[in-house]
Amino acid sequence: MKKPTLCPDDLSNYRPVSLLSFLSKLVERVVCRQLANHLFKCDLYVPVQSAYRPHHSTETALLKVVNDLLVSIDNGDAAVLALLDQSAAFDTIDHSILLNRLNACFGVSGSVLSWFTSYLSCRFQSVSISGVTSVAVLLLYGVPQGSVLGPVLFTLYNSPIHSISLKHGVSDHFYADDEQIYASFPLVPDHSAQARAYSLVSNCVGETKRWMSDNLIQFNDQKSDALVCYSKSSRLKPTDIPLSLGEASISPSDAVRNLGVTLDTHLTMQKHIGKVCSSAFYHLRKIAKIRKHISRAAAAQLVSALVLSNIDYGNSLLAGLPDNRLYPLQKAQNAAARVVTGARRRDPMSRHLKDLHWLPISYRIDFKIAVLTWRCLNGCAPSYLSSLLHRRNLGGRTLRSSSSSASLTDLVPPSIHVKSYGRRAFSNYAPTLWNSLPGSIRSSPTLQRFRSALKTHLFRAAFNI
Repeated sequence: MKKPTLCPDDLSNYRPVSLLSFLSKLVERVVCRQLANHLFKCDLYVPVQSAYRPHHSTETALLKVVNDLLVSIDNGDAAVLALLDQSAAFDTIDHSILLNRLNACFGVSGSVLSWFTSYLSCRFQSVSISGVTSVAVLLLYGVPQGSVLGPVLFTLYNSPIHSISLKHGVSDHFYADDEQIYASFPLVPDHSAQARAYSLVSNCVGETKRWMSDNLIQFNDQKSDALVCYSKSSRLKPTDIPLSLGEASISPSDAVRNLGVTLDTHLTMQKHIGKVCSSAFYHLRKIAKIRKHISRAAAAQLVSALVLSNIDYGNSLLAGLPDNRLYPLQKAQNAAARVVTGARRRDPMSRHLKDLHWLPISYRIDFKIAVLTWRCLNGCAPSYLSSLLHRRNLGGRTLRSSSSSASLTDLVPPSIHVKSYGRRAFSNYAPTLWNSLPGSIRSSPTLQRFRSALKTHLFRAAFNI
């Protein structure tokens, strides 16, 4: 079952998982590392595919997409975002097409290609229910789920889709089988620009569906969704018209769930914050019932695993939000601290947060953004994020301060029009935050030293030490 809450009578709720030996996974890991090195050295990765790659994650993917949406809104435009999902994607991959693509597009040939042929062939699958096992059937399609190489091979199989988006002039981003296509458009009274943007996205999706049909893959129309983003204070509003995604016609939603984060029409993040707080208090109520039976250290571990990890996920998207918007998250963190320490409801929480070494919410956000910025400047971040940051160009001039390492790492934030949107974009918030840090922290040679020095700096700023 994909999820224990799904109906067991619906066969689409099941996912086949390959039973692989420990030795097999070790061999796959070695091959996967060699394949990844080859793809990296030859620059063969799709730049906007964030799955199964070092230094890439769902959060970096979201940060890039939301940055582009915020920049569009800051320029006075609107943007349409289409969220697409593939149906049983891992199970329908054609082995011959995959092997030909590995050879033609990624330079896999000779004995290496023969190894992949052997890896994919002669696999059998059976179904076992209530102790009764079916006859084993030869698998002619799909990559092994639960394997190390399977997900990587899937992303290589789907790599030509990116060229379709480039052809139609729209932006896209991928995380495994989740695809995001978006385009911005100016707000004009006759809505002609919106119609053109919709047409670009629709044509792109239509051609993508045709390509997938030729490659034995199809979209899951039930999980497709769309969102139109624009400023809440804009005088002109986008018209409420449906967006054609292939054969389906979808009316844009007020909010969509994208890689675990809820995005709303005006990118206020209020619905996302509300859901995070609801989940946090649910877990805190459960932990509070057993708190007297466990130690403080065990309670802190439970809270960190179930509550703080949920609060921290995607918090880089909350950078630049006003304190009153972040207050519900701070309230949830304060409640978590009370569960761990046993503090009374009216006790000031700064002392307890300090004792637990927990940074307040706004400082946790700054910590995440600063670490991502350090990674971007040191080649440890996705190229689509690094390209958003620009070092200060001295133009050949030698300044008195240029001898310091800090001045060499100054970043130039782009100009913005609307503070409530432009300031929140990673391309603006990250340089502004980075330039405010002491030079001794910015020049840290390793990530470990940078994180340690940064946390000390933010800790002192948060608690006035």
